[in-house]
Amino acid sequence: MVENGHHHPPVMPPPMTIHQPLGAARGPAFPPAEQLLQLNYCIHSNPSWAQTVFLGFQHYIVMLGSVVMIATKLVPTMGGSHGDKARVIQAVLFTSGLNTLLQTLIGSRLPTVMGPSFAYLLSVLTIIEDLMDEDFRSEREKQPEKLVMVENGHHHPPVMAPPMAIHQPLAQTVFLGFQHYIVMLGSVVMIATKLVPTMGGSHGDKARVIQAVLFTSGLNTLLQTLIGSRLPTVMGPSFAYLLSVLTIIEDLMDEDFRSERERFHHTMRAIQGSLIISSFINMILGFSRAWGDFTKLFSPVVIVAYVSITGLGLFGRGFPQLAKCVEIGLPMLIFLVVLQQYMKRLHHRAHPILERFGLLFCIALVWAFAALLTVAGAYNNVGAATKQSCRTDRSYLMETAPWIRMSYPFQWGAPIFRASHVFGMMGAALVSTSTGTFFAASRFAGATPPPGHVLSRSIGFQGIGQLLDGTFGSIVGNAASVENVGLLGLTHVGSRRVVQVSAAFMLFFSIFGKFGAFFASIPLPIFAAIYCVLYGLFNSILNTIFSSPPTVAMIVGTILDNTLDAHDARDDRGVGWWHPFQHRKGDSRNEEFYSFPLRINEYMPRRSLCLALHVYSFTSETTHGFNDANTQHAYNTNMLASAILSICESGGLVLFPSAKASPVYDGMTLNSKVAYFFKKK
Repeated sequence: MVENGHHHPPVMPPPMTIHQPLGAARGPAFPPAEQLLQLNYCIHSNPSWAQTVFLGFQHYIVMLGSVVMIATKLVPTMGGSHGDKARVIQAVLFTSGLNTLLQTLIGSRLPTVMGPSFAYLLSVLTIIEDLMDEDFRSEREKQPEKLVMVENGHHHPPVMAPPMAIHQPLAQTVFLGFQHYIVMLGSVVMIATKLVPTMGGSHGDKARVIQAVLFTSGLNTLLQTLIGSRLPTVMGPSFAYLLSVLTIIEDLMDEDFRSERERFHHTMRAIQGSLIISSFINMILGFSRAWGDFTKLFSPVVIVAYVSITGLGLFGRGFPQLAKCVEIGLPMLIFLVVLQQYMKRLHHRAHPILERFGLLFCIALVWAFAALLTVAGAYNNVGAATKQSCRTDRSYLMETAPWIRMSYPFQWGAPIFRASHVFGMMGAALVSTSTGTFFAASRFAGATPPPGHVLSRSIGFQGIGQLLDGTFGSIVGNAASVENVGLLGLTHVGSRRVVQVSAAFMLFFSIFGKFGAFFASIPLPIFAAIYCVLYGLFNSILNTIFSSPPTVAMIVGTILDNTLDAHDARDDRGVGWWHPFQHRKGDSRNEEFYSFPLRINEYMPRRSLCLALHVYSFTSETTHGFNDANTQHAYNTNMLASAILSICESGGLVLFPSAKASPVYDGMTLNSKVAYFFKKK
């Protein structure tokens, strides 16, 4: 303002005074006015005691709803009574009160009520579902030592049920092993049906390829369960080799053969040679323990993603094949879910039968339904692809399979070695390592996660198994069957003996071809529906994490926010506004809102340790335009001192190795200056 020719600075109005009610505590000297426009009381200001009590009771009523909801949902499913629910509510309220005090006093220091979280519901329901299979004397879990029975006026200790037998009965073991054989048979038939016709093979060739794959799968399964990983994993044909095998088939398409049969045999010999040479990759990785050392770098987060992606292949195989014959595949999917997950709960006697053998019942039921549709002529006027997928008489395996045939080394002829084929198969051998499947199998079998030396051993024997595949004429290499690991979770039976019995079935049906061809004639959409269900059990580890919408939003939002044009859109993302609040001294209000009560802040460690080994050094070449060394020394010293003190003021601590190394700053050594700084603080 200009008055009488003089310039005067503008007179600023006094800051607005925030009047607080009687009995309220004084807030910060400079409250964040932009945040108080809609607030009656901020984090530092307290209402009167009467208002505080009523407002606090209001917060209690709001959080009480979540407590009652969760207890009402969970306690009855756990077998608890109304009294148990009341006691659970009391326990949750007690811990919520403690947690709320902990957070508001020395935790976040924000006015947040710490109550029960709905994010834990899925995990708790999983525990409840897992314990449904166990036998209890009543709906309430009782302590055995506290139970007494009164009979004729005398107290008798309770009669305890005998412990569960360690080994399954022989009949159950046989049926469970046969169930594992049926599950892995689907992959064998799918791979043979896809590859053999493109190689020029006939229906008889497909039957003999299936026999060879079953034979080598039985040998590899026994090898792994006896001296390999020792986990209950079925070693079956791997879909990871399909691309390499198709490349070999495509490469040999240009060559001239006298007949399609000759082309088939030549292609099988080329596949044999590639499998034999590439098997040494896994043997070297395994028996040198290089793979085990590498897996030691895996964290649980990596294993979860690894297992998840491993199981995703079942969806890729299942749903496209199921869609080729919906009238068979969809009923199989629905029946399996309903029978195995719901109908088993109708009666306690039916529970173990349907849980363990429900898959066999569903296969028999839907297979009979498919046979009826075939006989009734439902597929007489449909396309060739639909007939191939839906009819039960289109595999031609029963007509062409031999009654008895034993697989033998180099049954298709001498192996052919070609560098281009071998390198492609080496890549397949690398990606077919079954580490993720072994981790999942250990979880479902009740074993500890496999250590590094076990994984090395298992990968080495997987290489030996691939050598057997090439020697005995399998069409692809082997890997741990993902679908059979899912079956471990479906049946809750992680017995190694069951899997060994399934290997015996593989060897038996590989020799007696007619019997094996009968079960191999099951329509492929039935197997596809099985894979869709088994993946859900295989991937149950992720259900808890990704069933939470806030968690999914946080993960997706964080990834996208930090990867999509993150640097150029820094201001649009609010990073400039957000950044000061992420540091202790970035905003003056951080200390006001989040400091500890009762002067606890003064005793909490806050400074990081910074060790200065080389305090300063300068040379005559870097004089910065100064004429003499003394002036240069003073300049360097003051610059270094300013830098060190700025570190101290921002929370860092500088230590000097000796008194000689401490430069002079404002008439005192820098060590003394830093000590004075800390004393002043």
